Amino acid sequence: MICRTSTTLLTILLTAQITSAQKRVEISPFFGYQVGGGATSFPGRLDIDADTSYGVFVDVRVRPDATIQLLYDRQDTVLSFRSNDPFTPTQVSAGLSIEYFHFGGTVEFSEESFRPYFALTVGATRFDPAPAEFGDEWRFSVGFGGGVKTFLSNRFGFRLDGRVWPTFLNTSGGFFCSLPGGCLVSIEADLVYQANATAGFFFVF
Repeated sequence: MICRTSTTLLTILLTAQITSAQKRVEISPFFGYQVGGGATSFPGRLDIDADTSYGVFVDVRVRPDATIQLLYDRQDTVLSFRSNDPFTPTQVSAGLSIEYFHFGGTVEFSEESFRPYFALTVGATRFDPAPAEFGDEWRFSVGFGGGVKTFLSNRFGFRLDGRVWPTFLNTSGGFFCSLPGGCLVSIEADLVYQANATAGFFFVF
């Protein structure tokens, strides 16, 4: 009897929680500008051009001042590599798409309509070069930053956000390699840093 009552109570609580969560999902498409991505190593210098970025935040409110966050960010840019070998100087440029797939959360410093917040996420970075014969590269990355949300109504608002993205390359040798061909660049580096500033509207469901 106790077990059945506990199961019923748990089902009610879970149903109420799901119903509550369904009413507290914030979806925020954004557009901004992303910079950084340089790395210096023994064979040369890797640079990623600054360019626009876009994506979406999905926040599920778990407390009045906190959310669980999923985010997707994409930048279409140019990758440049310059060898520092004086005997065999080389320079390579190619189109490059960078995508961040992250999961984490935010903590807000107010429960009013104007809400500054801090964000921390972890996930994966995908580097996808334009030449089709070269494979993409997936690397672990983290993201941190913050911003401010302004609720213009109970269902609608405006967001400004800034993030820093350290991506752990941990690579020595080839980067963007194809089989049976060669590699687009050769680099020895541990980290690549990027940062962006974005703006967008959010919708509450």
